[in-house]
Amino acid sequence: MTDDHTQPPFHDRLEAGHLVYGAVLADDLSIVESLDRDAYEDDGEFALATAVTSVSSDLVPFVVDAEDDHDVSVPAAADLDRLTDRESLLEAVADARAYYLLVDTGDDEWRRIRNVVPGNADADDPVTELEACRYYLSAALVDDATDRIGDLPSSVTGTDIELVEWSG
Repeated sequence: MTDDHTQPPFHDRLEAGHLVYGAVLADDLSIVESLDRDAYEDDGEFALATAVTSVSSDLVPFVVDAEDDHDVSVPAAADLDRLTDRESLLEAVADARAYYLLVDTGDDEWRRIRNVVPGNADADDPVTELEACRYYLSAALVDDATDRIGDLPSSVTGTDIELVEWSG
């Protein structure tokens, strides 16, 4: 783990959030799904459904618009590592080149934490250019969200899911 002085300013939100869903590109690209099921009456199924549908709604337009601009092979989400514990998530974000995370703060609010960090890429990394990193991470996350939407439990109906709307 990095020293406290190098932790990102949103470290506390990630640590305290009931659900963190998204992707992190550090040494490798990983899908993040860190869920405190005890914090929810329904084991977090609706919160997870909200996260995956909101990610899809937010990122699909960017991925569709940018796919012809980047000659990057995006791995299938099913082939990626999953970060499910907070310690691994916090370590990955501290060293990340790019991240996109939705956080259910537990107070009926969602936070979107996203960034592409210049200078964190090694020379042998497959994706080094900032916009390519953004596309690479977003395309893999859209792939995961699409798979997850198709596998929602029967207790979660589409009419019950609300999208997180971002201003600005």
